[in-house]
Amino acid sequence: MQPLTELFLWQYRENYFLGLTPANRLYRAEPGSQALVALYTRMVGANQVSAFTGLLREAQYLVNLWAAHLLVEHFHPDAHTRKQCLLIIEAYAAGSVDPKLASEEQEWLKHYS
Repeated sequence: MQPLTELFLWQYRENYFLGLTPANRLYRAEPGSQALVALYTRMVGANQVSAFTGLLREAQYLVNLWAAHLLVEHFHPDAHTRKQCLLIIEAYAAGSVDPKLASEEQEWLKHYS
């Protein structure tokens, strides 16, 4: 059986190539987005949150961005982790190579704050 973090990485990669992004509300019902939430819930249930927060350091395929959104929206992490998550989201909002992604993150920050 694959470790949950490995399953996450595969799902992040798949979502990336499908064009799914974490702040786009239209994608919330997509199977790829739902799969990440389900995997995240399994990790929390298995007391693997610390392993999950390690994904904040992985930028390929927007892994850190998805992880930041999942932590802030579903876990309500401690102040240090929450700040780290918001810094990641703000960085994508400020200067992503993809203007659409930056716009989505800016919009998310407006509604989150």
